[in-house]
Amino acid sequence: IYRYIYTYIHMYIYIQTHIHIYIYNHEYTLAYTCPNTNANANENVNSNTNSDAYANATESNFSPGFGGSTTETSIAILNDNAVVSYVNNNFTGIIFNSPVDASGLSFLHIDVYVQQSGTEVGIQIRDVGANQTIETDVNTGLPIGDDKDLRFDLTNLAVGQWTSFDIPLGGDLATQKNNLGALILVGGPNFILDNIYFYTE
Repeated sequence: IYRYIYTYIHMYIYIQTHIHIYIYNHEYTLAYTCPNTNANANENVNSNTNSDAYANATESNFSPGFGGSTTETSIAILNDNAVVSYVNNNFTGIIFNSPVDASGLSFLHIDVYVQQSGTEVGIQIRDVGANQTIETDVNTGLPIGDDKDLRFDLTNLAVGQWTSFDIPLGGDLATQKNNLGALILVGGPNFILDNIYFYTE
């Protein structure tokens, strides 16, 4: 039995047949239906940041404007649903307007779509601590102060279709995940995200 508890970033879409998304002169052709939300997630999604299938736990900033970032971010709305596209990404983030308490949650779900073989995306799930401020060592990129993070590589991405990931909230986050404040995205450089949410089983 799966229980889900909400924390979405706002993205879930139905894409039928050949729909073209034009973003910064980069064209993505989606020739299939959009990824489905987890059929077992309906009861236990507590933290939705990007899925129209669930209520958002918080609004999010998808274009935080990090210094040195080359990323072009765009929200594409299709059939009243949304996906987030990243072009020329080196590093960027999804910053939650309000911290998410995931202390009772176990996983981060995310769907990824790419059109280039060999694409890999690094994701950092950041807990911003009691002071609710992102604190990072500018030399190492590691969290400092009362921050903690979990890093995971989204690899083996199938070209031209969605790949789903369910990332366990373990590691340094296992004992500190009550003030989740951001997802940091590294690499790519071109990819689309949908259905971003935290949940428990």
